[in-house]
Amino acid sequence: MKTHILIPAVAAALLCAAFITSNAYMRTDKTQKPDGQGHILGSLWKEYYDAQKADKPLKMAAALEKIRKEASSKRLHWDFYDAVSRKMQAELSRNWKLRDSLQKQLSADVEAYGEPIVTYSHRKDNGAGDLLDYVLSTGSRLQAGRNPQFYSRIGGQMNGLLTDCVKDDYEYALWSEFGDWRGRDRAGKVLKDYIGDTYPNAAWLEFRSIENKAYDSRIPAYEEFAGKYAGKAVNLFAKAHILQDAFMKLNSKKADEKEYKELLTKVKAAEKDGFSCNEYFCMESGNIHISGVEDDGIQVEVDSDIKTTGTTDEHEDENSGNFYAEAPADTAEDAIVGTITISDDNDGKAIKVDGKVVLGKHFTYHFDTSDIKEGTPDHIATAATAQAGTTSIYHLDGRQVSSSSHPRKGIVITRNGKQTKKIMTF
Repeated sequence: MKTHILIPAVAAALLCAAFITSNAYMRTDKTQKPDGQGHILGSLWKEYYDAQKADKPLKMAAALEKIRKEASSKRLHWDFYDAVSRKMQAELSRNWKLRDSLQKQLSADVEAYGEPIVTYSHRKDNGAGDLLDYVLSTGSRLQAGRNPQFYSRIGGQMNGLLTDCVKDDYEYALWSEFGDWRGRDRAGKVLKDYIGDTYPNAAWLEFRSIENKAYDSRIPAYEEFAGKYAGKAVNLFAKAHILQDAFMKLNSKKADEKEYKELLTKVKAAEKDGFSCNEYFCMESGNIHISGVEDDGIQVEVDSDIKTTGTTDEHEDENSGNFYAEAPADTAEDAIVGTITISDDNDGKAIKVDGKVVLGKHFTYHFDTSDIKEGTPDHIATAATAQAGTTSIYHLDGRQVSSSSHPRKGIVITRNGKQTKKIMTF
């Protein structure tokens, strides 16, 4: 019976939808496009790969030395560190007796380069333990950069998905230290203060912290966590632990078939929904892959407790029920910044929203884009309550606009107190 292990995979696939931002593609020089390995110096790396394919260590080392110098000059941190690391391995393949001297040279190159994210990564690669003091002492410099190519130490069930929402190198280093049991408690406190209530970062830290509790108190903690984050993808991780615990208890008492079928029903119920969020959804880059859900792939609903908004161009803090897949305004005309994949094995819609759906040209869509259900202006009546004597104006899609910027021609919705009207102007 495998159903008890499915939920973490579903959660991991859905969580990426919750926090994909343009940060995943940030780099110092936006005119330089990284290759598949995250390198900027593509032509120089091609020389190395050609030599590697031909199995010529001398040419490999020569190409890597050229990359080292160029990357050092241009302060391309990942190109530099990957080059000096690979160069050591290339030279070591020619003479293993040079291991000690080559490792010393690598450390000297890294220290001379003097970039905290590079130094931190090198020390961790060499088995260093608690480096929190180093992280704190270089905090301002780490906060000034974001180099996701280095973010390989945020493990666990998230399988690297959390890297897309890590704010900067400092937050990454704190996550890395939190993942090391030797400094978990201290790093966890610093990390909690730094990320605040950011979702899903804070939720994931809260979930991971449950592991520190005594075993008997974990299930109640997971149940509390699942209730707190009901309707959010992250709660599936807690549900997975709850259901797996139930599965183990059935095994230990040699339960009958009926009890296993009842548990299977609970597992399928937990997997039923895809990604669901309130207020609005905005994706600027990255990748979403949703499969194995029974209901709608992505749902966006207005929050009935919040007045409908939607007056900002950046789609921030609005309660419109809209779905946006739009790259930043400065994105190159022909650039593809992400993909959205939604399998057609569900019974609901690929995307279902209370507002409207905007599918920008900078994304690749692997689903039937006609399999979308948009909302109607009806939700405005319950989601917004205008003050008596004032009039609020909305587009037909439910997006509120200021009275000074509404279209002079066309159809709009107006709301004054409890009275809602559809107005056509010519």
